[in-house]
Amino acid sequence: MKAEELLAGVVARSGEHESRAIAAIEGLTDAQFNMPIDGEWSVAKVFKHLCLADGPYLDAAESALEKAGADKGGEVKHTLVGKLLIRGSAKKANTPVPNFLIPEDLDYSKDIVDEWQAVKVRLRELSERAKGYDLSHGVRNPFIKMFRMNLGDLFAVIDVHTERHICQIEERAKIARAK
Repeated sequence: MKAEELLAGVVARSGEHESRAIAAIEGLTDAQFNMPIDGEWSVAKVFKHLCLADGPYLDAAESALEKAGADKGGEVKHTLVGKLLIRGSAKKANTPVPNFLIPEDLDYSKDIVDEWQAVKVRLRELSERAKGYDLSHGVRNPFIKMFRMNLGDLFAVIDVHTERHICQIEERAKIARAK
């Protein structure tokens, strides 16, 4: 896949993710929004997790973009670390969540959705800004510094990870609404 295709897909899916998430939580009470579902995170905690996970990836992408060269028109080649993270972030993956990405046990207001939407806006802005740049430019994983990735990996991980959790938001909101 070419860089332009990857970035256009990230932008498009980011908007879709936002629309689906907002539709899923429409009409939820604060209690339903914060209700743990079958021993798993509440809808609110999934939103908070997305903020905790995506913010540092976007910081890393922003920093790397300042140093990246021009796109040479080649295919985006994901690194081994990137491939593992993309696979581990997919909907069917059962990857354990590192402690530092587990949201605190709090009742969250729906302001957390606004925080997450700001992250999505930033993702779309960075994706647009990245057009024309070499997405193979190396960057350290923001959470595990010894892991090297590239810009293409960062955008793809956020995209796949978000899809996984939007599905959770949709499923959990439906269950919370029924209780």
